[in-house]
Amino acid sequence: MQKNHSAFSKNSRWRRLWQQPTIKQFFLAPAAIIALFYSLSLFGAGIGVQPDRLMAADSAKVVSAPTVPTVPTVPTVPTETPTATETSVDTPTATATETSVDTPTSTATVTPTPTNTSTTPTATATPTATATPTATATPTATATPTTTPIVAIKQYYISSVSNGKVDSLRYSDEDILLYDVATDTWSMFFDGSDVKVGRTDLDAFFINDDGSILMSFVHPINFPAPLGKVDDSDIVKFIPTQTGETTAGTFELYFDASDVGLTTGNEDIDAFGFTPDGRLLISTYGRVEVPGVSGRDEDLLVFAATSLGDNTQGTWALYFDGSDVDLTQGSEDVNALFVDVPTGNLYMTVRGNYTAVGNNTVSGDYNDIFRCSPQSLGNTTNCNFANVFNGDAARFFTRIDAIAVKFGPVTANMATTVQSADLFNDDLPQYDVDADDLDFSDDDVDEFDDAQEALNTQLWLPIIDNAVINQGGPLPLP
Repeated sequence: MQKNHSAFSKNSRWRRLWQQPTIKQFFLAPAAIIALFYSLSLFGAGIGVQPDRLMAADSAKVVSAPTVPTVPTVPTVPTETPTATETSVDTPTATATETSVDTPTSTATVTPTPTNTSTTPTATATPTATATPTATATPTATATPTTTPIVAIKQYYISSVSNGKVDSLRYSDEDILLYDVATDTWSMFFDGSDVKVGRTDLDAFFINDDGSILMSFVHPINFPAPLGKVDDSDIVKFIPTQTGETTAGTFELYFDASDVGLTTGNEDIDAFGFTPDGRLLISTYGRVEVPGVSGRDEDLLVFAATSLGDNTQGTWALYFDGSDVDLTQGSEDVNALFVDVPTGNLYMTVRGNYTAVGNNTVSGDYNDIFRCSPQSLGNTTNCNFANVFNGDAARFFTRIDAIAVKFGPVTANMATTVQSADLFNDDLPQYDVDADDLDFSDDDVDEFDDAQEALNTQLWLPIIDNAVINQGGPLPLP
């Protein structure tokens, strides 16, 4: 039987050579490449790629595959790590200096703290320390009253304790005169006989802003109904329709003294005014005792009214203690009063000679007006004093017993220097008065009044030369 001796027989030399790995790879690798190339060319023809480009690309792949072993180029990658200098862009991240922008924000917080220092300007409570200048209102209470009121006074309203004459103007004790400081002239403001109160003395008054006049008289007056009898301790309101040359108007009751304890002759109101807060101030002819307080004729009592008129009610207190400023003599009875509301200054007159002692001393007599600028009031009274009106210098020589002060110009037709034709007309009917309804028991006042009355009633006769009479010659002409 003939044996098969083909080249690839199982035991042939070629077959053994083929099974060697190196020989197999040598032949199979190009075959695989050719097969790959052929399949790619078919694919390139399908999508429109030129076979030569695909060949070039494929060859590039083949070339790059061997260059892959040239990983030694990886050392060049460290040169790419210098592109880690882009990590030097981390130095922009070192723009953590932007976090240092936090420090500006912290400076923003710092600026609020200076605004806190601006709160210290609000702590310029040093302006509140300018409240200490308000404390210098105490000098204002002393210094400005001492000068300003004297300069600012334009008119004095004055009533006298007796009839008299100033310049060419004749007056009675029920009248009110007006003295103009700027022109140094006197005029009639209220003619009491025109309204039938000529049989008594007007001894206290107050002029309201509306032109009405509050009044008190030395004796009780019997007014016609409905007013009726008004006591010397009462206060009436006169509502004028005209003042000056011919005074006209009506009366009504303002303050019923008997309702609040003023019942005796000593308690005749001989001066009154109003405090800056609107309370009534009074002084009396002699000793006074009312519910809650007592006083003397040099004192001022304050009445806080809850009602006035026919049913007067309220409470009393001591306002000004005259003995604290040495007004203690019988001649130093306060008998006229005016209160300047803006300053609280008290303008007063007394019955005779006076020496008032406070922070300073002033003296004068019955036709002068002095001012107290209060430094304290009540149970411990003290004043800065000043004389403001000299009756002798103004040619007014009778005793003053009622005053008011005006700090502005007199209004037109408020007063006139022309006297009423019936000023001294005895035939003009007047209201009746109760002249004996008096009960004076103040020894100091009585002693002073007796001396004054004796002085006023002295009769002065001319001296006659006896030698001429004895010779039978004519008497000398007076």
